[in-house]
Amino acid sequence: MNEDCTQAEAAGRPTAKDCRDTQECHRLWYTAPGRNFNEALPLGNGSLGAMIRGGTAEDLVCLNDDRFWAGRDAPAPVATGPLVLEEVRRRLFAGDVAGAEALVEQKLLTDFNQPYLTAADLVIQWDHDAVERYTRQLDLNTAVAEVNYVASRVGGVRRRAFSSFPDQVFVLDAGFADPSQARTVLSLSSKTRHVSRMSARDLIVVADAPSMVDWRGIDDRIRDGENIFYEVDPPRRCLTVACVLAASVSVHGEGLVVGGDFTVLVATSVGSDVGLLLEDCLARLEAAESRGFSALLERHVAAHRALYDRAALTLRSPVGLSALPTDERLHRQASKMRDPALEALLFNYGRYLMIASSRPGSRAINLQGIWNDKVQPPWWSNYTININLQMNYWPAEPCNLAECHEPLFDFVKNLSLAGARTASVQYGMRGWVAHHQVDGRFQTTAIGALNGRAYDFPIRYGLWTMGGAWLCQHFWQHYLFNGDTKFLRETAWPILRNAAEFYLDWVVELPDGSLTTAPSTSPENSYLLPDGTRHALSIGATMDIAILREFFSTIVDAASVLGIPDDPIAISASAALPRLPGYGIAADGQLLEWREDLPQAEHPHRHVSHLYGVFPAAQISPTETPELAAAAARVLEERGDTGTGWSFAWKAALWARLGRPEMAYRNIGHLLNPVDPAIELQADLGGGLYTNLLTACPPFNIDANFGYTGAVAEMLVQSQSGEIVILPALPKAWADGEARGLRCRGQVEIDMVWRSGRLAELRIKSQIMQARTFRLDGEPLALMLPAGREVRLLRTLNGGMERAA
Repeated sequence: MNEDCTQAEAAGRPTAKDCRDTQECHRLWYTAPGRNFNEALPLGNGSLGAMIRGGTAEDLVCLNDDRFWAGRDAPAPVATGPLVLEEVRRRLFAGDVAGAEALVEQKLLTDFNQPYLTAADLVIQWDHDAVERYTRQLDLNTAVAEVNYVASRVGGVRRRAFSSFPDQVFVLDAGFADPSQARTVLSLSSKTRHVSRMSARDLIVVADAPSMVDWRGIDDRIRDGENIFYEVDPPRRCLTVACVLAASVSVHGEGLVVGGDFTVLVATSVGSDVGLLLEDCLARLEAAESRGFSALLERHVAAHRALYDRAALTLRSPVGLSALPTDERLHRQASKMRDPALEALLFNYGRYLMIASSRPGSRAINLQGIWNDKVQPPWWSNYTININLQMNYWPAEPCNLAECHEPLFDFVKNLSLAGARTASVQYGMRGWVAHHQVDGRFQTTAIGALNGRAYDFPIRYGLWTMGGAWLCQHFWQHYLFNGDTKFLRETAWPILRNAAEFYLDWVVELPDGSLTTAPSTSPENSYLLPDGTRHALSIGATMDIAILREFFSTIVDAASVLGIPDDPIAISASAALPRLPGYGIAADGQLLEWREDLPQAEHPHRHVSHLYGVFPAAQISPTETPELAAAAARVLEERGDTGTGWSFAWKAALWARLGRPEMAYRNIGHLLNPVDPAIELQADLGGGLYTNLLTACPPFNIDANFGYTGAVAEMLVQSQSGEIVILPALPKAWADGEARGLRCRGQVEIDMVWRSGRLAELRIKSQIMQARTFRLDGEPLALMLPAGREVRLLRTLNGGMERAA
């Protein structure tokens, strides 16, 4: 046991086998209960989420079901859209930007989204007022939250909770040193309109989804708790059943009184027929009860570790830091000393959160993952597809969680079905389209109208049509990493091809024969014209062209892989590629954000959309396009050090691609800014982490958790150029470390150890026999990789890397 572990054990703090690895890099722990949602610890099985506060007097477990959304039917596409679009384009090309924007806001925008909802609250009256030696923890290795303390009367208390994927139930188990003195009261409620009932051991809540919910973030006249509208027959219901297993259970008032040790099993179901929902829940609960707590725990841990154990990052921190609780470490690193092991913990936490919120059969990860305690959550806890949803899935392939990508593919398939009507009706075009915000109803129309009128300068974001093409890249990346031709042909190609139909119709031919987009925006940003007026609508914004260049290239490449290069859509995409304009550089050396050199209206801005070609695409690099790479770096320097949580994550990934490790690490430092858990309001600046290490925009948005993990993966290994570059952006603070299970494009997996900033050992495993070039210490190394057998390279005494026997 190392010195840190010895100190922890002597202080009575929790220790574990392989203490350094567990405490520093795979466990969050605290010495006090969470005071609110932003201090609670997240559990999930992909669909059923729970937030564990760990209270001792009164406790609240917020429960979520990822299918429970407000709203009935999504807004219909604008039937007059094709006529309006024609006039919008005429005004834009005539220089009448204000007129074009006015027409869009008057005619092409529809109502805002409807929110993701909280399902139920499990309230527990422990009545343990005086406690000692309190700890609560989340073990990332097991996905189990645990609370331990000593209370008067009952003595030692141990509570364990998890959300089981194999059994599709949430489990909470409580044990007491003296169970004869334990008396616990449990009740179940919901923040939406609901009815409750009880049986001898069951608590049941049927919650109704509102038909319409307004959010004060777009209309400050709305007060929290108001403008929530219900119909007699709601669009859907969420039924939650909590079954209490104990030797003594009795009904008391609106709850159940439990004597002694107990286990609570919780199941949720969403739909319209309450009888069927109850049958669904009871069937799962009965099966779970028959297995018993120990078997449920064993099955849960095995299913979790099958994914979680594939990859990990370990970094070393100065002696003593690992013995501190997680919240203390977070605050200490911000004011005194960086904590690399905490940064490794945050990387591993991103993988944990992906497993907890995105499993086969679940919905895609929304802005808050699957965890939400509000009926009016910020930004509707929706799917924002101009960066946030895509960022949620950045770690899926490089961090060895390809199965967790599946809910996004299901989401895009459903989106394409809804988007086909929007493309046809609103634009008179083939294929499918989605605009920048989507909800649980798969709304694909352009949002921005409040009570029929444009609100909050929605021209900045509403009419942005590139999200579908960006989402399609996730299908292609999945193929590049895994080489699954069946997936490419049967799942990806129909969706990609239909999307390409829309974009081939959407582009506009200019008099010189080149192609552009109109109308166009650079997401959520705006510019100033020489007369000082602020605008957002434009022609051919840089991000539009960058996305189309990548997407049309993908169509051509995918058709080639599938042996259908003569597919008419592939031929058209190939013909369109050379007609797209190149990148431009502004007078001050920055990469142009719009077609012309225009000043930003907001400065600095959180978005860096025009750097899409650096990351996640691979069109700009220091080696292949040094002038453009320098212009991209100037953008990041100009945007500065302020921003939201997800903005810091994107900037870290961008700096990694630009080969600037210390600048990437600087943005990681910004992301590790401690945010007061009481802050729940919308903000454009001041992003960071709550003490539970969930990322704050603020408020809580989970995208930066995933963006951070994806960015760190880019700092450790890159494979977008064909070469596999090892440690391309390793900061000095990470001088010693180990990463295992990282995936590279081309069906390659690597483990590596580095010491004093230099690679010490590299282990490579390829699924297929192939020749690959690796770049180590800046030098290329060609290797022939056998199928399924490990190749090991070691640092020699002369400083080189050699293949081990």
